[in-house]
Amino acid sequence: MDTWTNWCDVTSAGNTVAVSTSAYEIKPNMKYTDTMYFLNKKDGTLKNSVYLKPIVPFETVVMRGSPTYSSDGKYLAGSTSEGRGFLFDPQGKVFWERNLGAPVDVNGSWINAAARDGYVFDKKVIFSTINTFNRENWQLPTPVEHPGDNSVFAFDLDGKFLYKYRALGTVEGLAYGKDVLTCAIGRNVRTQNFKAHGAMVIDFNTGKELDFYQTEGPLQAVAISADGKTVAGIEAPAITNDGKVLGAYRFHLWKRDDK
Repeated sequence: MDTWTNWCDVTSAGNTVAVSTSAYEIKPNMKYTDTMYFLNKKDGTLKNSVYLKPIVPFETVVMRGSPTYSSDGKYLAGSTSEGRGFLFDPQGKVFWERNLGAPVDVNGSWINAAARDGYVFDKKVIFSTINTFNRENWQLPTPVEHPGDNSVFAFDLDGKFLYKYRALGTVEGLAYGKDVLTCAIGRNVRTQNFKAHGAMVIDFNTGKELDFYQTEGPLQAVAISADGKTVAGIEAPAITNDGKVLGAYRFHLWKRDDK
């Protein structure tokens, strides 16, 4: 393919591989300009593709950490970098769309909370957003934070909003265990709150904080056992604004006592 791809997922229900694209710029003569491509799992032939129309001020739709199939293969959840969450059917037809951190014009500058993950866990659709970005210069910290950034959003399968959990740093990853959701919390480029780094465990039904396992460096990935009692995470080092190295490459394993 002549486009960037960051993510794919597979379902046995329809023998399908879903591949999302992440090209921030569509160049002339590019062949693969759609948002998602659906392939036959057995031989790789193209089944169909889906184009999602971008919203102002963006010219393309980028999917960085989704879409992901539900365990039964009936649903596909995905989110886009301009701040939207979607629930699709297995072949990418949109059931519904929700605003998670869509662009806001602040005195002529567009800021948005980039959305990354999309999952269907136990009849709930879960999305996550990361840091606030400035459309004009995404590499620099923004003067303010978007109210939808660094958050987890929960909806039911019909698209009804259930709750929002806002973390103090980037939601780098999600994992589901029995009645709980675990979030890998990484760096907040705006506040530089290094105490936010770690694994946060929240109640799957309410979004209430239950446990927090702090790490020195930002946590980049997280997992949890099926019974919700054991949490694992991968930490990475970060460089502070004054040049200090914070944290290290570490694997963590935490036991949720009395759970």
